[in-house]
Amino acid sequence: MNGDRSGVVRRDARRSSGGARGARAGALGASWRHGTSSSLSWARRCAAGLAALLSLSACESPQLRRRSIIDTDRVLAVRVEPPEVAPGQGARAKVLFVRADGRTVVDWATEGLRLRWRACVRAEQVPGLSGIQYAPESPSEGCDAVPDALRADLDVHEGEAVVSGELTARAHAAIEWLGAALGDALPREVLRAIAQDVGVPLVLDVAIEDEEGRRVALAFKRMMVSPRVPRGTNPPPPRLAFDGRWLSARRGDPHLCTPEDGSEPVRVESGTEVIVAPEPGEEAWLEMFPVVDVAGRIVTGRENAYYSFFSTAGRFEAELTRAPAREERWTAPAEPGPRPLYVVVRDGHGGTSWCRIDVEVVR
Repeated sequence: MNGDRSGVVRRDARRSSGGARGARAGALGASWRHGTSSSLSWARRCAAGLAALLSLSACESPQLRRRSIIDTDRVLAVRVEPPEVAPGQGARAKVLFVRADGRTVVDWATEGLRLRWRACVRAEQVPGLSGIQYAPESPSEGCDAVPDALRADLDVHEGEAVVSGELTARAHAAIEWLGAALGDALPREVLRAIAQDVGVPLVLDVAIEDEEGRRVALAFKRMMVSPRVPRGTNPPPPRLAFDGRWLSARRGDPHLCTPEDGSEPVRVESGTEVIVAPEPGEEAWLEMFPVVDVAGRIVTGRENAYYSFFSTAGRFEAELTRAPAREERWTAPAEPGPRPLYVVVRDGHGGTSWCRIDVEVVR
């Protein structure tokens, strides 16, 4: 698979798991280093999943082709900066959450929403071989199914999760505990090579809740903790041609694509087919990275550029494109009015960027 499943939203009336933040974080640090009988048992049950992860290769997953029309509140992307850190290095994570009318949620309190971010280590994801960085509609992929002792609540500042250096150091040290928990699932030397050269995946998940504590959406993202140098980075803010006109998020707001020539807003006639063409030349920012092959050897993989497209109306021809066939065709809706269009860029190895294009559809 390409290593990056588009995933969005899950509506669920369940509340997030309880427990005091301090108590949970403290248990996390202790058990990752030493383990407990209950969490060891849980990890052993996960060991079977390692064999399946070891067989994954870099090909395009049909699950990438998500519904491109925004007609409900949903998550379009999650970004960690940086997406790969050294043990002891911190990071920040943010979520692209949009309302059914296409508005980007920025002021969470005004929208009557709050965020609950968590981090966890999952034994079956130790190799990080799938490269899958975030996925939809499946809380089992995040931290819900992980014992309290193996997860921690994260502080939230202005909507962004704060991943501390202390937490990433503990996550990387967990390789020894995970090796004991997994037994013979992978040789100890392979696990150590993974920790040193590939990295240990730290799963972040974010639950978006309303004022009553009901879960509106859930999404997750994997970041990597690795001592290797150089480490992975995010793609640059998008730059693209919209109907032949260059737009960019590299000046000003890094998540808003506006005309580079500073001219009038983006307009398109209703029913018109428009070519949306991301800038070529991805080789300038695509990176190489180590992975483990099916024989347990450390080999070199290469990122690729994937582009997902979303809007509140109209029709996308492909919904998702992959370099070099990066162009998308969007047919504007018949009804006039403002139509936000989102472009999400992923590199298949945890890197993400995005921008919104404010399009006015006219008759």
